Amino acid sequence: MIKKFLLGLKRVIRQNLELSELAFFMLLRQRGRANDRVLVIQNSHLGDFVLSITFFQRLQKHYQRKLVLVSDGGMKDLAMASGLFEDFIALDMKKASSLKHSLYRWKKLFQLRKISAAAVVQLFSVGATDLEDCIASVIAAPEKYGMVNGVYSSQRWGKRYKWLRRKIFTQVHEYDATVSLLANEKRFSDLICGESGSVDTGGLNMFDPLPPKDVSWGDYLLLIPGSNDVRRRWEAEKFAVLTARAVRKYQLKVVISGSPDEAAAVQSCYDALPCDVKKCVLLRQPQVDKLSSLKQLMSDVKHAALVITNDTGPLHLAARFHVRTFCITGGWHWGVFSPCAEYKNVCFIHHKMECYGCGGSCKYRSIPFKCLQELSAEAAADAVGLEE
Repeated sequence: MIKKFLLGLKRVIRQNLELSELAFFMLLRQRGRANDRVLVIQNSHLGDFVLSITFFQRLQKHYQRKLVLVSDGGMKDLAMASGLFEDFIALDMKKASSLKHSLYRWKKLFQLRKISAAAVVQLFSVGATDLEDCIASVIAAPEKYGMVNGVYSSQRWGKRYKWLRRKIFTQVHEYDATVSLLANEKRFSDLICGESGSVDTGGLNMFDPLPPKDVSWGDYLLLIPGSNDVRRRWEAEKFAVLTARAVRKYQLKVVISGSPDEAAAVQSCYDALPCDVKKCVLLRQPQVDKLSSLKQLMSDVKHAALVITNDTGPLHLAARFHVRTFCITGGWHWGVFSPCAEYKNVCFIHHKMECYGCGGSCKYRSIPFKCLQELSAEAAADAVGLEE
């Protein structure tokens, strides 16, 4: 009872802090003359960016100019390599999205307050603070578009906040939780462009040339055991079982890939593999240059016969390259990123629980999520026809 009361009190305090902060920066917003830039705000990682490429392309075509992206600094190289952006404004989104780092947030917001644009577009974010709303508020622009009331806006409840937020944007797209984020982005771009477009899951040729496939390696399975959020990593032993069965059934070699932060997960998966499978495994070492490493990942995904991955960025690469994919997922993002009806080449493997749609606030306080822990290797293998 006391714990429930304290959690409720914490939420009320946070809601009022965010409400006050947003109101303060709305009062400080500039009303200067707009220039011809179009700013896009996206608190993103690799998967979010790749998912939004079609949206960026439609926006660029509509405004007949390149865009400026406000996002996490780690996305800069990839964003600029896409050719869709003329400039990039870097933030440390982990800091900026946390009320614990209010001084950092306020410093960046005062800097952004000096910017003007022809239009500001705020894309969906899993961030649970008012950061993106404050950014949209302080930038002087005659047109402001926002995707609002997403499934992760749990900290933005309340009529006062929603009323205040609507004062920021010229037009809003109400997030539809019954369809995927990809479909919501399509509807949002329809709103901005004034015409109906299509939901497209292809188009990564902007990053060519990619490293070529090593033809001597033959057909291979690409295993991605890591994830930016460690709670979304399936156990190495389970990945090993699923991978071994796929290798034996489809006669494939194996490439295991991951970022430097995922080195332990990559090694654990390799160690858990049977000896006969280990003989045909390549451990892909990430390159020092981040863009080169990302391009190598894209190439590995593009040329794979099969991708096995957690619910993470490479999933969206595989979907865009139309590569057959087994995605191990849970209920935290259910219906947002996975399953995604538009990803026809992806089989989403999961263990259904009544608490699906938690947005990452697992009531079991387990790491990884309980829904992921409950998915056995045998059940996953059976789901994709890899019986022993």
